[in-house]
Amino acid sequence: MSGKFLFIAMLLFAAGIVAASIYTIGGPTYARQEKHDFDLLTDMTVLSSRLKCRTADVVLPQKLVEAELLNYCGGGGHILRPERRRVKDTEITYNRINDSEFELCATFFDTQRADLIRNGGSVFDTKTGCLSGTIR
Repeated sequence: MSGKFLFIAMLLFAAGIVAASIYTIGGPTYARQEKHDFDLLTDMTVLSSRLKCRTADVVLPQKLVEAELLNYCGGGGHILRPERRRVKDTEITYNRINDSEFELCATFFDTQRADLIRNGGSVFDTKTGCLSGTIR
């Protein structure tokens, strides 16, 4: 009887450890969301870097469409193709503020976490999920 009790106690202890681990570091859903946010921010960062053009007389395109980007600052329209993006199920919205300033916005699972994992020169607003940048 005591052997059976010990076995059950060890199983409950192990189950508690697994449950505490999942609670602390997140489960598979959390991991998928974290990867989604990381990949989405990577897509936005790549797109932002393609928009940053150092040529003096260039202005931002009116719309972020492949035809306009192919002629913009040496090309780069291919980055809009779905097979080039890491995240295909989330839209990235382009807002042209003026000739040299832009925003790229998207819906994240957790913008605070996305801000922690990002790298690179554009400004990321955790309240709006927008990456702001300038071309010069």
